Amino acid sequence: MNQAQQLADRAEEVRRPRIGPDALAGGERVRVHPQLVSSPQAVELLAEWLLAPARSKPVIVISIASGHAEAWIDASRLAAEIGDRAEIYLIPTGKASWALADRLPARTEVYGGAGRLYPVGTDWMLDPCRAPLRFAWAATGGPRATDALLDDVLTLAPVDRPERTQPSSPAQVVASVTQPGLTGSDQAAASTDAVHEFPTDPAAELSKLQLLVRAVRREKDLLGTRLEETETELTAVEADRDRQRERCGKVDQRRRELEKELKAVRARSVPDGLDQDAFCDPGEQFRHDAYLAWVRRIPKSEKATRPLAPYVIGPDFLPSLNTIEGMDRAKVVDVVVEVLTGFRSPGRDLHQLRVDSGGNSRAVVRADGAVCWRVALQKGSPAARRLHFWRSGQAVELSRVVVHDDMTP
Repeated sequence: MNQAQQLADRAEEVRRPRIGPDALAGGERVRVHPQLVSSPQAVELLAEWLLAPARSKPVIVISIASGHAEAWIDASRLAAEIGDRAEIYLIPTGKASWALADRLPARTEVYGGAGRLYPVGTDWMLDPCRAPLRFAWAATGGPRATDALLDDVLTLAPVDRPERTQPSSPAQVVASVTQPGLTGSDQAAASTDAVHEFPTDPAAELSKLQLLVRAVRREKDLLGTRLEETETELTAVEADRDRQRERCGKVDQRRRELEKELKAVRARSVPDGLDQDAFCDPGEQFRHDAYLAWVRRIPKSEKATRPLAPYVIGPDFLPSLNTIEGMDRAKVVDVVVEVLTGFRSPGRDLHQLRVDSGGNSRAVVRADGAVCWRVALQKGSPAARRLHFWRSGQAVELSRVVVHDDMTP
């Protein structure tokens, strides 16, 4: 046979799916190493083998994450530590893994770098929790998932279990257990008995218990690691929360500083002495002050939609403004501009004046149909100032500046 033919035969051997129990060669067991399942034929054979009720060994299927050439779960380590207690297959995430998922019961698929142990029998088909999926979302999670799969296998397949006859698989036919002097039917019955025969060897039971203890210890270590990770994440979250609180405190402090600066700028925007010297008539002076406040407070983009509504200065308004103490005239002017433009500042408590304090009391209405309204100039004390004004349609008449407890329109 020439070298080219040998290479061709070797390539054909690699392409041929080897799904099922170990082959027997020369009377000795040859352990099947982790095999890659990627072709449609190999996927079909693997699905049939996983669903075979007579399968006598657990099967581990490890997925390779999309875009990666190697699995994060260490298949070589599993093969070395498990020996021939289970079969191991690798499958790429993509067409192959989805094709396998289509042939398996719901919630028993494997993909995205995770691995799953499929026990013998059919119970796992009805209860997917019997075939737990071990996640590895990145290379760093590979060792943990490898340990979990190792524990799964050693729990289901303890050491020193006597050899049992393997059934035929979809990919290959294994030599049957033969006994001299038995007919074909008797030999089949003997093989079935061998499959279901479970020896009561104390050493094997002790080994099984030791493996269970090892699995519990591994789970304890895993939970301890997860607890440490959770505590680390919680500490990071708390630190971030403290940083956010500190940042919010700085932002709030800056807001208060800007409000003070804005107030100072507004105070400087009206020349000193303007309130006293611009007009001889007090009514014209107040209208002038109100117009300047409107120009200052209403943005140019809103002046067309927020004009000063028509208003009248009532006979008691200017005297009350001049005689009441503890009230800044500029503050009264600003609130009047808010009333005339419909601008709403927080805390103004705008409402109709009632004839008394009863819950269903009617509003104060003049003979001409105008309704008396009340708006806060100050807050926080019985002496806090209020502005009373009459409204009839869009027209406004400024009535009086009063203290909080004065309910006279």
